[in-house]
Amino acid sequence: MLAMSDDDLRSLIKRFRHTRYNGWRNYKGKWRKYMGMDDTTGKIILDLGCGVGIESLELALAGNDVIAADLVPANIELAQRVAALYGRPVRTALVGWEPPYVDLSDDSIDILYMNGVLHHIPHAHDLIRASLAWLRPGGEIRAMLYSDRGWAKYVGVVVPPFDSDVTQHPHFRKFLRAFDRVGYHADWYSRKRLEWRFGDIVDISMYKYITNDDRYAVTRMVPK
Repeated sequence: MLAMSDDDLRSLIKRFRHTRYNGWRNYKGKWRKYMGMDDTTGKIILDLGCGVGIESLELALAGNDVIAADLVPANIELAQRVAALYGRPVRTALVGWEPPYVDLSDDSIDILYMNGVLHHIPHAHDLIRASLAWLRPGGEIRAMLYSDRGWAKYVGVVVPPFDSDVTQHPHFRKFLRAFDRVGYHADWYSRKRLEWRFGDIVDISMYKYITNDDRYAVTRMVPK
């Protein structure tokens, strides 16, 4: 995509946005609503795991100061270029595999935004703990997640105990194939599982299912 002309890239991004926000993920507008894409403005937002930058663009178009962050340098470059095509420049940051994960100052962002990212992080508690230093007073974490109902529907067995290790479940590989094409790591989250995993450092202020089959959910978390 980096090799595409500006016109071709703009055309592709237009198609991506249409498919993304008019398809099953945004059933009845719930994805955009609960992630706050349309009613959040004037905030400093870290889009962690930005990919090609579609979410970063949406947040920037809404009038936010966006930091597009990813493990892959090419994704960061692409996200920056995509935003620039729409006249909404974004800042960028490279994500590391270990704490502090992103080189940010304390009290430097209002929102940590993760679309389809948190459930792919094996040591998610470490990331959330690190992010609390970045958040300004009143800040929050927003994440789109694979849900418990998604597990039940697509794996076809009873949801595991909320306090269990998903990687040790006999159907983990089936779950991985259903939800993660890369096949590295995936997890599911119910409100109770979120509280078990992160409840010592954050409060769960929202948990909402967003797709017509409840496969995905959105959560918001605030520091204790």
